[in-house]
Amino acid sequence: MSASKHKLSNLTVFVDYNKIQSYGPTKEVLDLEPLTDKWRAFGFQVEEVDGHDVEALQGLVKRLPLNADKPTAVICHTIKGKGFPFAEGKAEWHHKSGLSPAEIAAMYGCVA
Repeated sequence: MSASKHKLSNLTVFVDYNKIQSYGPTKEVLDLEPLTDKWRAFGFQVEEVDGHDVEALQGLVKRLPLNADKPTAVICHTIKGKGFPFAEGKAEWHHKSGLSPAEIAAMYGCVA
């Protein structure tokens, strides 16, 4: 609210919105929707983008600030673990540590 009050158009927040928390989908654990409306309610200019589309992100960054009188929030829709089929979209990989040799091998497409 302070950023909006002071018209901090030089402030941009990038939200990596993969919709997963440590224990499951945000919709089930702590629903964030409607996320875009919440940022707008705090006075931000909001733009949504595919967070995996580098060209779209670059184009958006070139247009900043989106509003001369408001801070910007960029909601980057992403997929947790994208590109790693064994982890893609799976909450259990959100805070995974202590990988087994078989899991490490699988990450690189090798046989343990």
